[in-house]
Amino acid sequence: MRIVPLGGALVGALAVMFGCDNPSPPTAPAAAISADKVGGGCAKKADFIVADEASLLNALSAAKPGAVIALSGFFGVSSDVLIFTEGAKITCATPGAGLYVLPGGVVYDILNALSPNITVDHLRFDATQALDAAFFVYVDNVDYFGNNARFTNNTVSCPPASVGSECVNDAGGAGLVVTDNYFVADQPLVGIELQTSDEFDLIVPDHVRVERNTLIATSAGPAANFGAIRPYKVTNSVISNNVISGPWYSGISFRHGGNTVVEGNRITGALSYGVSMATTGDVERNDVFRENRISGSGVAGILVSRACGNLFDENNLRGNAGNVGLYFDVSSGANLVRGDDATGFLIVDNGAFDCDGNGTNDPNVIRADDRVTRGGLVASAAVRAPSANVVERSSPIAGKILRRVVK
Repeated sequence: MRIVPLGGALVGALAVMFGCDNPSPPTAPAAAISADKVGGGCAKKADFIVADEASLLNALSAAKPGAVIALSGFFGVSSDVLIFTEGAKITCATPGAGLYVLPGGVVYDILNALSPNITVDHLRFDATQALDAAFFVYVDNVDYFGNNARFTNNTVSCPPASVGSECVNDAGGAGLVVTDNYFVADQPLVGIELQTSDEFDLIVPDHVRVERNTLIATSAGPAANFGAIRPYKVTNSVISNNVISGPWYSGISFRHGGNTVVEGNRITGALSYGVSMATTGDVERNDVFRENRISGSGVAGILVSRACGNLFDENNLRGNAGNVGLYFDVSSGANLVRGDDATGFLIVDNGAFDCDGNGTNDPNVIRADDRVTRGGLVASAAVRAPSANVVERSSPIAGKILRRVVK
């Protein structure tokens, strides 16, 4: 969760040949993923086959648009790997190939997509010592244009909140595709972060697809308004058929977006909500939540707050705390609940919000054969209140400041 003004010295680092030794991979951490999780799909033909950090950087420096760079083996890097070659594909030459952070290395994001149409596929990442993420996408529309990146079929051991922040971080990259990956995080903050890249929230990662991923939290991280998937200002996107399990604070945590389809996800064991919608700021509008299965949440299946005109259709929300499937906060209105599967759980409707600004509250419309009530929620004693402050970290690299922005 950082915004990076990258310096020219870092660009030049692509051509540097590192002469350091390549020690053995680190001892497997608690959240490590074994090589057998990585299936086939390695490149049959490649422009470059690389087996260490030096050869990887050399290949990236020499690569032409559309080049395929294949990794042979699992090896470490000592600094961020920056990808400026448009259309480059980074994949495996041998199953189980991938990258980790070398001891003593300063790595914020292992791979950085800074030009359009970059693909990272069928790789293994140990990002437990990364200061931000395994994969970072960045767009500022001046020097960096990491739109339409693809992160597919990878396995990632993610950094804990005490070290880094997320598994994948998209700062402003439109058209990102994150599909068919396997993420494991111990004490996590965020799994897949989708956020704007500028302080005015003008560069937005819209038209994103996050599908068929597995995101596992093996233990609880610091309580905050984050989640396994966290769309901030994201619009016109699809989040579907993901499996989210373990004590993430929320399964999917929306803030200030809209026009997104959330369908077929399975979410279990969230500390607070399976899905939480914006609690402050702009109103979340016109999302569709269809055929999701959410259970084991510590407060409720879905929190609907600062939200208008969203559709909840055929969601199975049984088995959450107090059997509360849907909780409509007072700042909700004009949302629609329908579908035969909206039964067997409690719907709390406190909606009293003027969505269109005409001076009249717009009620939620609930077309379900279930019991609807009004009133407050009592959070489970195991659920901690959201943190009011999240520490921002700054570090000088090549004379520049990397700002970690918490939105």
